[in-house]
Amino acid sequence: MVDEDRSHGREGHAPPTEREGVTVDAPSMQGALAPGAELGGRYRIVSRLGAGGMGEVWRALDLKLRVEVALKALRGDLFQDERRRELLRQEVRAAREVVSPNVCRIFDLIEADGRELVSMEYVDGRRC
Repeated sequence: MVDEDRSHGREGHAPPTEREGVTVDAPSMQGALAPGAELGGRYRIVSRLGAGGMGEVWRALDLKLRVEVALKALRGDLFQDERRRELLRQEVRAAREVVSPNVCRIFDLIEADGRELVSMEYVDGRRC
């Protein structure tokens, strides 16, 4: 998932996403995650970075390590599907093997407040 909202000038609107030949509107999960919310006593949500067909990416502060991270979360309806959760786990396992200055680092698959999220390196694309 990329920052499609900012890159297309549609901040706050989840763009349509093409998956397997079907265009779907990516519903927002902002009811579940919102700026200022804390997850598992470890992460504080700072802002929404973007959305795609599978979920959203949020900028967060790791309260324990005091570093900014990006958190990738599956959409609520997809999180209920064990197959989708397993695909997310496979993605994390595969991505942890990639070491490149051109790819953000994956830190962990975390479980917080009844959801699984991918904790990854936050890269501020505006500095590039």
